Amino acid sequence: MSLIDELNRRFRTGWLNDPELRKYHHAMTSAIDDAENLRTERVTHEKAGKLSAAGLTEVMRDYAVKKVIPGLAENRLKLERAAVKVAEKRKALGIPKPDPKDAVGAILRSEARSLMRSMSQGQLAELLLKNPDPISVAAAFENPMLLPNLTAELRQRVEHALVEASHPDALAAIADEKEAITLANQAVNYAIGELQRSTSFEGNQHAFNQFVEEASRDVVSRFQRHGASDARVDLEGMIAKVKAMTVDDRQKLGDEIFSLNQAAHEARIAELTGEAA
Repeated sequence: MSLIDELNRRFRTGWLNDPELRKYHHAMTSAIDDAENLRTERVTHEKAGKLSAAGLTEVMRDYAVKKVIPGLAENRLKLERAAVKVAEKRKALGIPKPDPKDAVGAILRSEARSLMRSMSQGQLAELLLKNPDPISVAAAFENPMLLPNLTAELRQRVEHALVEASHPDALAAIADEKEAITLANQAVNYAIGELQRSTSFEGNQHAFNQFVEEASRDVVSRFQRHGASDARVDLEGMIAKVKAMTVDDRQKLGDEIFSLNQAAHEARIAELTGEAA
């Protein structure tokens, strides 16, 4: 089975009904098309026999700069940003932090930690993994440094188990999105390999990297300028949850909104004046 067949097999048909996942299918198929177009373009010139080896290289590099590299660069940048956002989604499903203004809760958590410090690692694992109570969980994760017997490995197991039990659908959706991003990235890597062969850069990785970097410069610059605008759109989802936040969290959100809007304003000015963001 070829790599392309494998990618198409692993990209589930049902994902095409999800707008979030469908965009990764577009990135994947676009990269595959780029690779095929590069091969076809080179074979066409080779069969025509009108170009010298140097002339063929020049024509193919010009074709790549105009027809292939901008799209590949944009797909790569979008996939990198998407991967960061997926990681943020997963992080948001972690153990919630206790309210620092809850004095009674703080006392209960302190007492729970005193009890847990006297436990063996096995006893602590049993407490936190088998029907754990909220106080014990909050006490353990509030400041893991206060529990020497809570190892990083156990903390990770507990966090995973709790999130899996509390957010199974969200975790499944995140896993699907990560897989879709992985498949799209593999297609982009496949196209980049074909790009290097078709433009006669085999065996000269440094020169190829410079060639691609130069041809991608405008795309990267444009993408970076619009990054602040993308962040501002994501902010709408955060604001929708503000009523459920503590006073301290609201203050943190307000500070973040100010920073993002300031960045967007500066990016817009740079765009209008033609200066680098």
